[in-house]
Amino acid sequence: MAKKKTKKKKVPSVRIAKKKAWDAFSKYIRLRDQNPDGYIYCVTCGDPKPFTATDAGHWLSRGWSATLFEESNVHGQCKPCNGFKGGRPDDMERFIATTYGTEEVERLRSLKLKVLKRSWAEYEEIRTKYIALYDELLESRGL
Repeated sequence: MAKKKTKKKKVPSVRIAKKKAWDAFSKYIRLRDQNPDGYIYCVTCGDPKPFTATDAGHWLSRGWSATLFEESNVHGQCKPCNGFKGGRPDDMERFIATTYGTEEVERLRSLKLKVLKRSWAEYEEIRTKYIALYDELLESRGL
């Protein structure tokens, strides 16, 4: 008699969980930065753009895992500034210093050096948090 194969449960992919967490975070950041007129004013060039024409741009690169989901490090940025112009880090740093203070700039700089490896569950927690914050913001704005 042949043995019946049992299906192995798929282990959730950390890479996919990270992408889903980023998608939720990015949506929240862009909605947070959207003005009542429905536009996001790019933090580096000031041009008004619709939600779909913006990114959640980082001052410190997404490569620094410890600052990936730091709200003060990420702001609504037009696609040309965030992509073709390399994020315009000097302009973004000035914006962060003006908005949050130089102490926050230094905190983010020191945080980027921290080695951080998140688990699937941690990414799922981040995703859930930012979906809830997005929904709350939508509701508070009557959207």
